[in-house]
Amino acid sequence: MMAAGGLIVLLAAAAQSPGDAETPPVTYPVIVGEGPTAESFVPDKWKLERKATGDLNGDRLPDAALVLHMADRANFISSDWDPNQKYDSNPRMLVVLFGRSGGGYTLAASDHALIPRLKNQNQDDPFDEVTIENGTLRVKMHLFMSAGGWEMGGSAFTFRWQGSAFKLIGFDRDSVRRNSGETEEVSINFLTGKMLAKRGNIGTEKETRLTAKIPIRPLIALGDIGDGLMFDPDGR
Repeated sequence: MMAAGGLIVLLAAAAQSPGDAETPPVTYPVIVGEGPTAESFVPDKWKLERKATGDLNGDRLPDAALVLHMADRANFISSDWDPNQKYDSNPRMLVVLFGRSGGGYTLAASDHALIPRLKNQNQDDPFDEVTIENGTLRVKMHLFMSAGGWEMGGSAFTFRWQGSAFKLIGFDRDSVRRNSGETEEVSINFLTGKMLAKRGNIGTEKETRLTAKIPIRPLIALGDIGDGLMFDPDGR
């Protein structure tokens, strides 16, 4: 995938064949609009996997970012090579809450696409962490295939509350191609239109660095990104 007018090529996280197993369909629940605690936003048959706290909207009240993980045994799928070995295809949801002055929280955003559902028995669970830093929301994930793909690496998304939505202001990706040893790191600031890219190889200390300006466009909202591992910053 090309970025900054073709100045650099990102190693795309190409989709891989998941094998013969069918991923069970899921109906995502509606998240309640308000509640006394962060835990009160966790729907039935889901669990709170990760929680980050901090001020996201500048009102000096503690907000919360939750990663919820469905907990349904029906979504544990047998691998092709061993019917007794199962992998967890339960999906996740990212839920962001604003603190209220009188206590409790109101729902600010919910999304079930950014952190992709695991549908491939050869793929690592992609989710890494969610944090709140300096008034921004940051979500990290990674790609690693034990078979069927050469690329491995990580992606990080940085969002800021702007207007009435969380908007993507920063994107970072690092990748390694295990067959060739090629490495690439890309960091984009969508507010300033600046991109820094580094390319090299694990077999040498040589590295090329490139800084470039990219077109400043309207910021994309959290709900419009889709699968984070397939995100193309040039197509936003």
